[in-house]
Amino acid sequence: KRASSQTKARIMKSLMARSLGIICMAAITVLQVIACGKGAGGGEDAGDPLAAGTAKAGAGDYSGAIAHFRAAVGADPNEAQPHYLLGLALFHNGDNKEAILSLGKAVALDPKLTDAYQVLGNAYLKQEDKRSAFLAFNEAVLNDPENPSALYNLGVLTYHGGSYGNAALLLEKAQRKRPDDPDISFRLGMSRLNLGMTEDAAASMRRTIELSPDHAEAWLNLGSCLTAQHQIAEAREAYTRALELKPGWFEALNGLGVVAQAENN
Repeated sequence: KRASSQTKARIMKSLMARSLGIICMAAITVLQVIACGKGAGGGEDAGDPLAAGTAKAGAGDYSGAIAHFRAAVGADPNEAQPHYLLGLALFHNGDNKEAILSLGKAVALDPKLTDAYQVLGNAYLKQEDKRSAFLAFNEAVLNDPENPSALYNLGVLTYHGGSYGNAALLLEKAQRKRPDDPDISFRLGMSRLNLGMTEDAAASMRRTIELSPDHAEAWLNLGSCLTAQHQIAEAREAYTRALELKPGWFEALNGLGVVAQAENN
């Protein structure tokens, strides 16, 4: 049973939320490194626009950070980091078009800037440009083939494009790097389910549930796997649990209807 369009839409929404979290953590690391490098005299008083922008961004004032990072770019336009930080601040401020321009300059100056490619991919997704997002995420993986976040981002977008086999390969590699991540396990399970690999998909869904017991989508799709394997009693339990987690959920109710029909037959 292939995933519904509603399920795929939820996967894309979740990709955006998860990627933003990854980006935030990467940004914090970058900003901390910059701040540490400034010494005790760092901050806005030092007249260093990168330090000032770092302080603003760290406080969540992205509009203020943008002004300082623009000054940093003006002071050293051939340095990739100021362009990257400007693009990151623009992205968080909702200025996706400008973010794309700044991030594009950053990766042009430093093609190995993996984090910039990941932010760039998400900025393209915000603009509903999935092809450009795919290319950006692909560059991130080419730069760092062992990076589980880059593999995850590319894997989910590849899944959304219908290339379930390639998506599974990317997500399997991501899972080897991060075996206790329920999101990776779930996306891998969805890829396997769409390939008709119901036993492997069920194993991925069970692993997701082990890591995140209230993962309603995993319970729902475990029910789909078990229905396909004619394990009707277990499928009913899975759909029932999905419905408990999301009362009135049409897809879970539909699954229970399929199970009831199978039992009658």
